[in-house]
Amino acid sequence: MKNITWKTIMKHRNATFGCAAIWIVLYHIYSIYHSPHIPIISHIINIGNMGVDVFVFLSAIGLSFSIEKHNTKVFYINRLKRVFIPFILIATPFYIWNSLAEYGINIKALYEFCLNITTLSFWCREGAAAWYIAFVVIIYAFFPLLYKLKKKNNYLLLLLIVLSIAIEFLLKTTGSPIFIFGERVLSRIPIFLVGMFIADWVKEDKKVIDLFALVVIVVACAGFIYITLFSVDIVIKRYLYAFMSIAFVLLLNFILNIIQKINIVKPLYRMLDFCGGISLEIYLIHTFIIRLLKYYNILYLVHYLVYYITILIISITLSIVINNLSSYIIKSKKQI
Repeated sequence: MKNITWKTIMKHRNATFGCAAIWIVLYHIYSIYHSPHIPIISHIINIGNMGVDVFVFLSAIGLSFSIEKHNTKVFYINRLKRVFIPFILIATPFYIWNSLAEYGINIKALYEFCLNITTLSFWCREGAAAWYIAFVVIIYAFFPLLYKLKKKNNYLLLLLIVLSIAIEFLLKTTGSPIFIFGERVLSRIPIFLVGMFIADWVKEDKKVIDLFALVVIVVACAGFIYITLFSVDIVIKRYLYAFMSIAFVLLLNFILNIIQKINIVKPLYRMLDFCGGISLEIYLIHTFIIRLLKYYNILYLVHYLVYYITILIISITLSIVINNLSSYIIKSKKQI
């Protein structure tokens, strides 16, 4: 990977986020239809939930930069603004509808709404929406402490990675109910900690060593073939995704570095870069849209391609609206 440094990852961060967000949307729609089956492409879409690992990996790098620029209080405030203002704007109408549709106007509906809007529902029931926000709550809460540990000894992160993996396997083997609700969170902790470790390489603008990139990409390709051909345990699959996400980021940034310089495909880069700026909103909105379609049983009324196009267009359009509204709210608060 000639002339590619780890700093390039941050240069193309938004475009990478945009690609991951679109990948996740396609995965969620494909997981409903499993159609059409196109060799290789279908398998790539079918592992689109790996886009979350890309989010987590890049977010860890970004947070490592952010916390050095601000004190802990400002760090928390900035994170809350970026994540929770869009979340509240998007989730409130959905959860009001969901509570009323399921329980009517009563105390149970209010109770369910409170559980959902605070993300606590993720920890007490399987399949709760917006689980990623529940994960973000934990990561943001503990990040300043994790960063202090890292500054004290970088290799403490390695110990935490081993510990998190051991805890997950312990919960799985003991049949703990925490595993049912928390495996999506626990399995993403290692890639987050790896992102924190690699943040130093980004700051130092270290070159991506060809041998390192080759090993990561070859092993990731082997993991992809393994997942494609065999039935793989969910925990093993999650950790393979974490490893494969690093290869994905490296390969994608190598490609983005090229297409950014080619006039004919520059619009594609700009589109991905734009979507990256509203990737959180796209992720949240499309999740709720799909749940609405499922509830009213209208997922199979038209050709599946209509849903791919419609959900993408609605998600991106509403994401622009929510992003602008969030920015307006933040600016208004600053003026006050």
